[in-house]
Amino acid sequence: MTLVVNPIRNLIDARTNIDRIFDEFFRTGEGWNEMDKSIVPAVNIEENDENFLITAELPGLSRDDVHIMLENNRLTISGEKKVEEKHDEKNYHRLERRNGKFIRRFDLPGAVDQKKIDAGFNNGILEITIPKAEEAKPRQIEIKVR
Repeated sequence: MTLVVNPIRNLIDARTNIDRIFDEFFRTGEGWNEMDKSIVPAVNIEENDENFLITAELPGLSRDDVHIMLENNRLTISGEKKVEEKHDEKNYHRLERRNGKFIRRFDLPGAVDQKKIDAGFNNGILEITIPKAEEAKPRQIEIKVR
């Protein structure tokens, strides 16, 4: 009888066992621990010559659930996703939808025009346009012939 060793299969088995260990470590009682329930909205930050554009995915929230603050070039997006359902009364097989409070903070490079900041919310997408202050915008320098 020849013993066949398959290193790929062994790696897959090891990975499965490690995943199972981590799953059990973070599982408490009937649900996941609070760390796993945290909400971290996905955010894109774009910069062009005129503005910073920040887009955040906030599905299931309304504009009243979200708060935006800019102080000392630090943008803070915070809010709370609330779920009104009582889980005790239903026969769930899986609960993955998250609820709870969230906060994201971003330091913006350069000066911004706080009076012209615009924010809009549509279909769970928050868009914040933050215009750069005039002194922060790039400008063309004329070269003189001497």
